[in-house]
Amino acid sequence: MERIEIRSGLNDFLLLDRIVECGEDKLKAEKHFFCPEQYMPVESCAQAAAFHVRYLCNFDRHTFLLKINYLKGLTVPGSWFFAEEKQDPEEKSLHPVTGIQGRVNIRAEKISCSQSTFAYQVRVSRGEDLLIQGELLIGTTEYSQDLPEERLKPYYQEAFACLLSG
Repeated sequence: MERIEIRSGLNDFLLLDRIVECGEDKLKAEKHFFCPEQYMPVESCAQAAAFHVRYLCNFDRHTFLLKINYLKGLTVPGSWFFAEEKQDPEEKSLHPVTGIQGRVNIRAEKISCSQSTFAYQVRVSRGEDLLIQGELLIGTTEYSQDLPEERLKPYYQEAFACLLSG
C-alpha cells in the first residue's frame, strides 16, 4: 500500500482542540490560535463541518471542503475575504479581524444537505463577539484506492473520539 502524505506545512493537521458538542444538526468546537495566519480560522471551520459530516455518515464516506459560499468578518488585504456589515438588525454585528489569536468557539450548523453534499453555516466567536461567519459546502465521496478506507476511516474515528473526549 502506498503511503499518503499530507503537506500542510503544519506539525499537526488537526486544527480543532476539542469538540464541545455534537448533535444531529450542529457541532461546537474550541480552538486556541497561537499564530495569526489568516487561513487558520477558515480551515478550522471547514474541519469542524467535515467532522460533523463524517459523524452523520458514520465515517463511511470521505469528506472534503467543496466550496466557500461566503465568509464575512475576516479582513485579508489583497484577497476576496472582506468584512461586511450585517443587513439584518436581528443578527449580531461582526467584529472584523485581520488575525485571530487566543481561544475561540467554532460552530458548524447544518442548514441543508443532499445525498453527497452538506451546507453549513459556520461561526467563529469569542465570548459574545462574532468574529467570522460564513457558509461552506462539504462534499462526500466513497473511499477509493487513492483514499483508502482502511487507513482514513480509523484515523478520523480516532481523531473524532479524542477531540470529543477533549
